[in-house]
Amino acid sequence: MQVTELLRQQLVQSFPIPISHYFVIDSFPLPVCKFGRARYCRSFRAEGANYGRCPSQKETYFGFKVHALITLEGYVSAFEITPASVDDREGLRDFAGNHLNLVILGDKGYTGETLYEDMQNKGICLMSLKPSNYKKNWPTEIRRLIFRFRRRVETVFSQLSEQLNAERVLAKSLQGLCTRLQNKVLGHNLCITFNSIFLAPL
Repeated sequence: MQVTELLRQQLVQSFPIPISHYFVIDSFPLPVCKFGRARYCRSFRAEGANYGRCPSQKETYFGFKVHALITLEGYVSAFEITPASVDDREGLRDFAGNHLNLVILGDKGYTGETLYEDMQNKGICLMSLKPSNYKKNWPTEIRRLIFRFRRRVETVFSQLSEQLNAERVLAKSLQGLCTRLQNKVLGHNLCITFNSIFLAPL
C-alpha cells in the first residue's frame, strides 16, 4: 500500500490533475460473499464486515461499503472502506475533516438539517437531492443540475466495477482488500489524468 500511495503522490506532483472545487459523493457495496453464504462466512467478520442494504440494487448484502469523493471530471479524490451498515452521511463526515471550501453534490442519502449545519461549519456547501415532500427543497432547475452532475459518479463506479473489477473480492484480509482497491483507484485516476492530457473524453 505504501508503494501505491507514493505513486499517487508522484502522480499529483508530476501531472496536471483535473480537480475543481465541485465534488460528488456516493458509495457502492463491496460484498465479500454471496448473500446465501453470509451466515457461514468467516472471512472479514472479525474485521468489521456486516450486513448492509444497497438501495439502488434493492438487496441486502454482507461485507463492506466504499465511500468515494469524486470530482466532476471523474477523478477519485478520496475513498474509504467501512462496514456495510455504516450510514452514507458518516462517510461524508469523515471526508469533511480533510476537505474544506468545497461544493459537494449528493443523493437523498445525504440529507438532514444536522448534516447541512455540520458541513456549513466546516466550510462545505452540501447540495443533495431531497425527497419530493421535503419542506425546504431546491428549485427545479437546481435539482436538475444536481441530478445531471451526479451521473458522473455512476460512470466512475461503473468503470471501477466493469473494467477494473473493483467489486470482486479476492483478498483474504482487510489490508489486502484495501491495497487491491487502492490499486484499482490509482489505475482509474491514471486513465483520467492521461485523458485530460490528451483531451480525450472519460
